[in-house]
Amino acid sequence: VSALFDLSWKLAGAFTALCVVVTLFAFVTKQQWCFRAFGITAFMTLLTVGFLTLAILPSPVRERIPGATSYQVVFDRGGNRAVIAVKPTITAEALGATLQQAAVELSSPGRSITGNSFTIQARTVVHPQPGLTRVLYVGTLERLIPAEGRKPIIRIDPGALQTAQQIAKQTAEPVK
Repeated sequence: VSALFDLSWKLAGAFTALCVVVTLFAFVTKQQWCFRAFGITAFMTLLTVGFLTLAILPSPVRERIPGATSYQVVFDRGGNRAVIAVKPTITAEALGATLQQAAVELSSPGRSITGNSFTIQARTVVHPQPGLTRVLYVGTLERLIPAEGRKPIIRIDPGALQTAQQIAKQTAEPVK
């Protein structure tokens, strides 16, 4: 999307420069249409500045990571740590993709990072028996700051993930 705006502002800028030349010519030679040319030039300048702004700013369209499942943000105060909740039946592959998706969606330039990394922890809640709740941390993603050119470090706890899946399978309601 940003490449499209990059091309757009360059084309609009070239046309704006042409409009400026034509407008100056119209004013110097006292043409009847000089004020119309000025209006077109002003509009093109506004359009060019808009395209330039959209080319410079980061795209509001977030990338989608294939295989990511839905999650809920449990804890996020805009610092260097966030916690998400995932379903207990999630697979290791889907958990890795979901952690990456959460990193894409939760990362922002306004985040107040105190260290040199941003950590997202994934947890799930299971109920091994009525009245008993267990919180299991099944994975983490650590993104080093600055993140340019660096892959995030993803750690998945296979034991906790397997425990969550087993408890979820045991306590699942049978379909009637």
